Amino acid sequence: AGKAIRQRAVESRKEERDKKRKTREIKRLTLKIEMLSEDLEEHQEVLQECESDYTVVISVLLKYFKKKKAKPEKKSDNSIPKIEEDVEKLDSPAWAKKLFKKIAKETHPDKLQHANVSEREKEKKKKMYQDSLNSINEGDFSSLVDTAIRLGVETGMSHPDIKSYLGKKVEKLESQIKEIKSKFSWVWFHSDNETRILIIEKTCSAYGIKPTQSDIEKIMRSIQERDLT
Repeated sequence: AGKAIRQRAVESRKEERDKKRKTREIKRLTLKIEMLSEDLEEHQEVLQECESDYTVVISVLLKYFKKKKAKPEKKSDNSIPKIEEDVEKLDSPAWAKKLFKKIAKETHPDKLQHANVSEREKEKKKKMYQDSLNSINEGDFSSLVDTAIRLGVETGMSHPDIKSYLGKKVEKLESQIKEIKSKFSWVWFHSDNETRILIIEKTCSAYGIKPTQSDIEKIMRSIQERDLT
């Protein structure tokens, strides 16, 4: 009997350690998501400044292209699809629809109108709702799971599934930050003249033009004269 009691005690301690380990894993992932989300927001703010400065570059280049009578290559339509707000019509698994409804009870703008919380908290929850709506609409449930955990909503999911979806959220945020850093305006803003010349050459290439060294020098000089940064 004593041996059985000791065995149960060992198993109980093991289960408790395992529970704490799983909790720490989820906490680390949610903290990483929070930090990456803040990084993304900061990058988006800096990108606005970069694009504002890059308009000078575009202005000079367009003048040059007009002189060369060049036309840009056609680009595909990257318009954002409309969001489907009727969740029942979406081709999503039942668990995702159920989880979205739980989140909506806490974050839907209509429910927040008379809620006794600060405007900052309302805006935060409205963003959670929009992120969750986008997530279920796109069939990418990472934001859905992340939001549920932040709200303390029971997901009804296994630990490996939660880890998997949070991992996807981390990857998505890292990808968005990487995409911002790959934009011509961002690279231009953070580059030396040598890299800026490469950007000009690539932009010209998109217009089917191969600028001469003299053209590059004139373009750079014109940009420097008009750039107030």
